[in-house]
Amino acid sequence: MLRKATPVKRSIAAAWVAVAAVFAVLVGSQSAQAAIVGDASYVLGQSSDWVVSLDVTPDGRYVFVTNYTANSVARFDTTDSTVTNTSLCTHPYGVSISPDGTTAAIACSGSNALVYVNVNTLTTQQTPGGNTPIAAAFNHAGTKIYSASEVDDTFRAVDNSSRLSVSTVAITGTGWQAPFYIAVSPDDTKAYVSNIVGNTVTEIALDTLTVTRTFTGFNAPLGLEVTADGSGLWVASSNASANDVKYVDLNSGAVTHTVTVGQGPREIALSPDGSQLAVANGAESTISLIDTATFSVTATQPVGNPGTSSHDGIVGSWGIKYSPDGSKLYVANEYNGSLQAFTLDPALAADPQNTAGGGAVEKLANTGGPNWMSLGALGLLLAAAGSLTVLSLRRRKV
Repeated sequence: MLRKATPVKRSIAAAWVAVAAVFAVLVGSQSAQAAIVGDASYVLGQSSDWVVSLDVTPDGRYVFVTNYTANSVARFDTTDSTVTNTSLCTHPYGVSISPDGTTAAIACSGSNALVYVNVNTLTTQQTPGGNTPIAAAFNHAGTKIYSASEVDDTFRAVDNSSRLSVSTVAITGTGWQAPFYIAVSPDDTKAYVSNIVGNTVTEIALDTLTVTRTFTGFNAPLGLEVTADGSGLWVASSNASANDVKYVDLNSGAVTHTVTVGQGPREIALSPDGSQLAVANGAESTISLIDTATFSVTATQPVGNPGTSSHDGIVGSWGIKYSPDGSKLYVANEYNGSLQAFTLDPALAADPQNTAGGGAVEKLANTGGPNWMSLGALGLLLAAAGSLTVLSLRRRKV
């Protein structure tokens, strides 16, 4: 036969339930968005040089940045902060590092070529790249390189073994589409292409090289990223009347969230754990950090040194990428020829106070340490629960 709980036992149970609840709140308060706690800038070229896209080697050692006006690529060595510039071709733009870390594939829009750079020796190989190639992207297996030709609306799939075997896909729509950036799904089955003039994103099935869907609702889309599980797509609308990043549910094909960011967002980057999206706001001197769980901007970080800008005081952040371990965030500042390396502390909740003036201003509640209000409440509840437990034990002895 079940015994009815006594009032004292019910009180003890309630007290310990409350303790557990506060403990859950306390633990939950410790999980936070990675925040910027420091930064350093490195000159890659003259302030008149336009540095644009970048990528990071899988081991995190090198950052490659394309210099559009100087016709070169800069290799930044993270171990000693040295910069080595290598002449390439006319107007290099998109850059992608192979999954094995040996090769940087670069789209040279002015030379109608793809250039492959040995990451260690900086020796190069150049192959035909179509009409004004802008984007370059390796698949995750490292077997293919994809590029997009802005002028003739063409997506190209290149076999990495020979680099001369090429298949093409026409990007169609009303008028000129101007394909710009490419994102490849984690399973290498789909490619997504942002069409800056067509205001669309094209989905391509990579096994058949056919267009399967066209997503609309963007305004001059540029940077795009596929989520790690392949279920969602982030797209930056760069037009000044939009200034937002949209999230597309790839199951339904619908835009489900729109997040307003700074002016003229260019490239975007997902953190390795997928919890944060970084947005380079190219029409101003900032980047935006977005919490991907809440679809909200958690911080707006000033970048660069506007005093060295060649473009009316605007630094124009463009390329952006996290280090493979998520401890750094790299930004190519187009209009002053610099690379900026931000140090991230995942224990710090992203807060405007943490990035004021470009520095690290810690706020007690955001340090990843204890939430003192929760600790106080937890202490009181522990004391109450302990007292009730002692009282119950005494009554049992009587």
